[in-house]
Amino acid sequence: MSFYELDPKRPGEPLACELERFADYRVLRRLPQPDELWCRSMPVPTNVMKLAVIDVETTGLDPARHKIIELAIGTISIDMAQGDLVDVSPPRSWLEDPAEDLSIEIERLTRITSGAC
Repeated sequence: MSFYELDPKRPGEPLACELERFADYRVLRRLPQPDELWCRSMPVPTNVMKLAVIDVETTGLDPARHKIIELAIGTISIDMAQGDLVDVSPPRSWLEDPAEDLSIEIERLTRITSGAC
């Protein structure tokens, strides 16, 4: 099972397929970007529950003092009858400028740098 599909019309893909016909060659392809990933392990049933998965990154741990620097939201679908995860959407993400430099600890933890916001 693959969690992504390669577009057969991508530039260079016909050449890669042609080269792979020969036993002496293997063609490596780049991994997809996060927004290109999807997951559908089975046909989506009619009785599904869709859930939002929310991730919030902040400048620290105190909600009274620290500011939001990133909000990410993705959705998942669960088969209500079986409890199976049947679909995962790519996440959407937004950055917010906190108007202050991020601490080294927060940059390490979130992998967001002061210049990225």
